[in-house]
Amino acid sequence: SRFVLLSMFMFILIHGLNAQFVSTGTVSVTPVCAGAQVTVDFSVTNGTGSSAYYTNSTLYTVYLSNSSGTSFTSIGSFSTTGVTYDATDAGSTTGLNYSATIPAGTISGASYKISIGSSSPNFDGSTGTNASAAFTINAQVIPSVSVAVTPGQSVCQGTNVSFTATP
Repeated sequence: SRFVLLSMFMFILIHGLNAQFVSTGTVSVTPVCAGAQVTVDFSVTNGTGSSAYYTNSTLYTVYLSNSSGTSFTSIGSFSTTGVTYDATDAGSTTGLNYSATIPAGTISGASYKISIGSSSPNFDGSTGTNASAAFTINAQVIPSVSVAVTPGQSVCQGTNVSFTATP
C-alpha cells in the first residue's frame, strides 16, 4: 500500500508540475477610464501531451477583478488567429495580446487586476492566478455646470461672468 501511495504521489507531483497555464503581463494604458479599451499582454505555457497545448482553437476568457484586486468576473472571451504556438511539452508562446473593454459602470479604484483563463486546454483565470499587476480605473462621470450669484448681488447685462465646471 505504501508503494501505491508513493506512486500516486509521484504521478500527481510530476503531472502537476507540467500543467498548462496562462501568465498575464502588462495592461497598456493606466490609469484607464471605465468604458475604454486596454491592451493586455500575456503568454501561455503548454502542459504535457498535445491535448494540453495551446492553439488558435483555444478559447480565452478575460477576467477583471473588483477594485481591491481579489474577486474576478468575466468581461469577455476571444480566440486567436494566425498565431504560431509552440507545439512541445512545457513549450511557451509569448507576445500575445488582446484588447479588452473595461465595463462602463466600473467604479474608481487603484487595485484592479486582469486575469486570463482558457478552455481546451483548461486554465482557471477566475481565481486571479497569474493576474496582471494592479492598475487604476477611473469611473465615468457626467460633468455638470452650475452658475450662481452670491446672494444679494446682481449682474448687469453685458458683464463678463466667470464660472468653473467640475465633474
